[in-house]
Amino acid sequence: MTAVDLLLGIDVGTTNTKAVAFDLTGNEVAQNARPTPTIGQGDGQQAHDPEAIWALVAALVRELITGLPARARIAGVAVASVGEEIIPLDEAGRALHPSICWYDNRTEAQAARYAARLTSAETFRISGLPIHPIWSAFKMQWIRDHAPDAFRKAQMWLCMADYITYRLCGEATTSYSLACRTLLFDLRERRWSDSLLDAAGVAAATLPEPVPSGAPAGRVTAGAARATGLAEGTPVAVGGHDHICGALAAGAQEPGAVFDSAGTAEAILVVLAEPALDPELGGRGITVGCHTARDRYYALGAMPAGGVLDWFYRLWTGGQGGMDRDGALAAAAQSPPGAHGLLCLPYLMPGAQPGWGREGVLYGLQTRHAAGDIVRAGMEGLAYEMRRHYESVTGAFGVKPAQIQFAGGLSRSRLIMEIKANVLGIPVIPLAHSELVAQGAAILAGIGAGVYASEHAALMAVRNTAAPVLPDPATVAGYQHLFEQYQSRRDRYGTE
Repeated sequence: MTAVDLLLGIDVGTTNTKAVAFDLTGNEVAQNARPTPTIGQGDGQQAHDPEAIWALVAALVRELITGLPARARIAGVAVASVGEEIIPLDEAGRALHPSICWYDNRTEAQAARYAARLTSAETFRISGLPIHPIWSAFKMQWIRDHAPDAFRKAQMWLCMADYITYRLCGEATTSYSLACRTLLFDLRERRWSDSLLDAAGVAAATLPEPVPSGAPAGRVTAGAARATGLAEGTPVAVGGHDHICGALAAGAQEPGAVFDSAGTAEAILVVLAEPALDPELGGRGITVGCHTARDRYYALGAMPAGGVLDWFYRLWTGGQGGMDRDGALAAAAQSPPGAHGLLCLPYLMPGAQPGWGREGVLYGLQTRHAAGDIVRAGMEGLAYEMRRHYESVTGAFGVKPAQIQFAGGLSRSRLIMEIKANVLGIPVIPLAHSELVAQGAAILAGIGAGVYASEHAALMAVRNTAAPVLPDPATVAGYQHLFEQYQSRRDRYGTE
């Protein structure tokens, strides 16, 4: 009986962790997902236990494989994850400290101290990143300051996807797409930067050599095979940053392509042929990095959209019983554009991204407003903020797309897509495949295993299409006026 080859993409996200098996044409065969376990450490601090994340991934993969058809064979596996997180390992490969969540701003003091040595302009010219607390370098410095034994014993530092890859195959690797979110990486040279390492106090010997996404990482070890149910010797490829894996699966790999990955964090991305290292971009909240497609770069504006909406969903339920998204969306749909005069500055996760404001505000709140108005105002505020990032990124590179592709959890809501189409004034395309990040990881797995000869060959086999959501001219005009109000309010209050 001939085996049927499948590719496994693992997505370690902020909210959920997923294992998804695809056939070689990109069709989803099986999926398993659970919430990503997060540790609350007081005072708003959040972290991930690396061992718990690995245990979750192993359980998800094991259960998925158990349910596959008898003839199915996993031909390759790769991991995508959130960026900016970093894990110290001892000489035996054991995690020495929890992974500080990407959005955790406990590292503000470390960033401020670092800024006394190098300016944002200097770091941007090397790394494509301005100084901001979320970068991995400052998480490493925080561990040095608050857990010095862990820092002293660290023989290797790995990003989250790299850690899961290490647990699968026993090889320490990292992709350009994750290395470039550390503030330690020379974007033009595609190697660790001596000057940035020196400024951060990090030894180059404790970091793996960065390589392209899709490069072979190793093969599933006997121990990982027992934990996951994968066959020992299964090829493991180097994965990458979740948003950028999603862009690969969407086909956004040619210069000028625009893509929006709208999940817990939302990233608006323009593909570049060369790194753009003008510090003025950093001053506008734009970061520049390496694509998961070889020899491609990106410019990106980001914000914590889905994480903010989670707060509005909790508000709908009165903070009780979890997040009734369907109920909140239905209530918001009953509120008209403009939410009966409510305007929201959606800065509920202070300082979570460069250019993100520090305080959320609801303007015009009255007793006549219902919970659905408040939820809709939050959705519209995020759409206005998304338009700001969109115009900043596309304007910086003279790109004027006729439409924009959306992927991620927020793209599944027709209401959210309609609001975005009308706020932008152009068609938006919510890509039909709901697990684009995992699919991007699976494509990289296929490249690493030799199933696909290149990204181009993979995308010729894997097609993602969907019907556009069209803007309504009358609603576009109304939102243009509301967006101008939003800009005015934002300029007067709530910005960094």
